[in-house]
Order: sequence, then structure tokens, then C-alpha cells
Amino acid sequence: MLPQLASAAPKGASDRYLVRARSSADYAGLRAKAVQSGARVLRDLPQLHMMVVRASTAAHSSIAADRRAAGVARDRLQRVAVDEPAGAPNLSKPGVLGGRPGPAAGRGRGQGGGRGDQPRPGLGL
Repeated sequence: MLPQLASAAPKGASDRYLVRARSSADYAGLRAKAVQSGARVLRDLPQLHMMVVRASTAAHSSIAADRRAAGVARDRLQRVAVDEPAGAPNLSKPGVLGGRPGPAAGRGRGQGGGRGDQPRPGLGL
């Protein structure tokens, strides 16, 4: 991190970081080091030798300097908000708002003329 950017952050500010241990043997020790340095573990991913932590810049530096850490990176988690469109489906009564049958509705498999009735190779059905 560039020195001018590090000093721009307010004291006591924290951010989310992805922390990756070098091996599964290093994972528990690195996790303990993160907690000891003041980080809060938000999610453990031991199968990937990773964890998500919320840490101050000082704790981030301490974790990154540990020899057991393969890497520490800022978590770029982004949330996407989607507005419900007008006339959203009523899930308590599925099919009520604008549902219509497809081309082969009501027919047995292989009897209709729609594209969905043709067998697909490799599926073994």
C-alpha cells in the first residue's frame, strides 16, 4: 500500500480482508495471530486455507507480515440491489400473473411438436 494512501485512512478504521494461509498446517496459527492482532474473523474457509476478517490497517499489516500468510487482499465484496418490477409474481399463488402454457403443455413426452420434446444426445434419459 502506498504511504500517502495508508495515512489517508482515519485512525481506527477497519476493512474486510481475504487472508490465505500457505498450508492447512499454517491455517490455525495464522487465524490465532489474526485474532490476537485485533481482527475479527467473519468467515472461515479451511478447505481453501482462507478466512475473511475485518481488521484495522495495523492488524492488516501484522497479518500480512506473518510468514504463514500466503497473501492478504482487500475484500471487494459488492452488493447488487435489484428493484422488484411492477407486477412482480405473486409467489403465494404461482402462475396467477401472466402464466401461460408452453407449446407442448399437456402432452406426453415425445408427442408434441415443440423443440423441447426432441431427445438430447448424451443425457441418457
